[in-house]
Amino acid sequence: MSNILENKVTILCKVNTRYSETVLSLYNINVTDFEYSVDTYGKIHAMRGHSGSDRKLREYEIAVTEEDFVNLKTYIEKSSDIVGGGMSRSRNLPTIMHIFDAEDFNIYIVFEILNKKKELRLKTMYKNKKHFYQQGS
Repeated sequence: MSNILENKVTILCKVNTRYSETVLSLYNINVTDFEYSVDTYGKIHAMRGHSGSDRKLREYEIAVTEEDFVNLKTYIEKSSDIVGGGMSRSRNLPTIMHIFDAEDFNIYIVFEILNKKKELRLKTMYKNKKHFYQQGS
């Protein structure tokens, strides 16, 4: 019988040149041969913390859904920006954040840089209403 919390890793796509150059400039880490991945723990974190299932969403937040995981590769490939995300609290690893600019919201996708595995693995993902602060709320 399979352990319900077995950590399954899914490879999404290779890191493209533009993003690898950004990571190199941010952290002096060459991720040219790395792949983006998502594992069970990253997905659980995003769904529990940012879907409204475990806590009430703030007024400016939009729930993360299963559809966001289906579209994750597109969000990565069509990111409007990629920035340094600092060091992860759990494992003290460098992180990057992709920002995907949708019509009414932004999606923020945080990846930990796993050198030994040559992966940028999903840490979390969240969505905010794009025009919330512009409306004077």
